[in-house]
Amino acid sequence: MAFNMTKILFRSGRGTLTLEALVSMLIFMFLMLFMFGLFFMSMAQGATAHAVLQSSHSLSVDVFAVEKLSGKTWTDGISALLGTLAATLSGSSAKNPNYVTDTKWYEGAKVDENIIKLRFIGYLTGGNKDAADAFLRMVRVVNGLDGLDFSESKIVNGDLYITLNYKVEFVFRIPGAMTLDVSQTAVSRLWK
Repeated sequence: MAFNMTKILFRSGRGTLTLEALVSMLIFMFLMLFMFGLFFMSMAQGATAHAVLQSSHSLSVDVFAVEKLSGKTWTDGISALLGTLAATLSGSSAKNPNYVTDTKWYEGAKVDENIIKLRFIGYLTGGNKDAADAFLRMVRVVNGLDGLDFSESKIVNGDLYITLNYKVEFVFRIPGAMTLDVSQTAVSRLWK
């Protein structure tokens, strides 16, 4: 009986256009929502990849600044002048811990995660932890700033490997599903 009713409806032409429009609109809406979700995921990956790369470059230069420009190994006036110039341009670690450090974090194979995280925050949002957490949550990084894991970062043969692991949720999600595990690595040769 139901088959005969639809045959009668479609034979007369009533409802055909409405049904086609509804199906087309639903497909279009799901496609747009999917693209919107992919945009947020790629935005998270692009921003974090940039911050990891800049952190890697910046930390690799710290070795040279601590060892050579601090005046501890070179005792001539040129070293003191260069050290003063470097401190003037980049600031001191007390004033700007997100971009400069005076500690020898590079001794040993394991890297201090807190120094990497501070540098990452510096390059992601200019050193503002609240803004970094808000941005990461906006682009759907699971747990925001607390969801970032730098534990696999290491130094091997004079190369600094910064590895960032985190999870990204799809914008329109079912709880516990639609998360993507992301791992990003940047490598820089330590300046010695």
